[in-house]
Amino acid sequence: MRKAQRTKVRWWRWRRNPLRRHSDVVEARIILATWAAAVVGGVAVGAVVAQAVDGAVQHDRAERRPVAAVMVRGAPSATQDVATGVTYDHVTAEVR
Repeated sequence: MRKAQRTKVRWWRWRRNPLRRHSDVVEARIILATWAAAVVGGVAVGAVVAQAVDGAVQHDRAERRPVAAVMVRGAPSATQDVATGVTYDHVTAEVR
């Protein structure tokens, strides 16, 4: 069983050929328009999403305010996981 041979001529859909069918031209233009719409649409959606995320981040930053906290009890200097032996620098403490 032989594989179907494919043409090695680049852009064969666009060159002039007396045997070229009208349906081939229409198909090629539809494919080109679809790819162009996908690229332009992807860029547009990316820009809209980037602006939305930027606005959300700016809104979150504007709502945050530094506050003073006083520790109720002393916290341990570091904790170590018994199973893995990993030391953590972040600890939980009670504050008010």
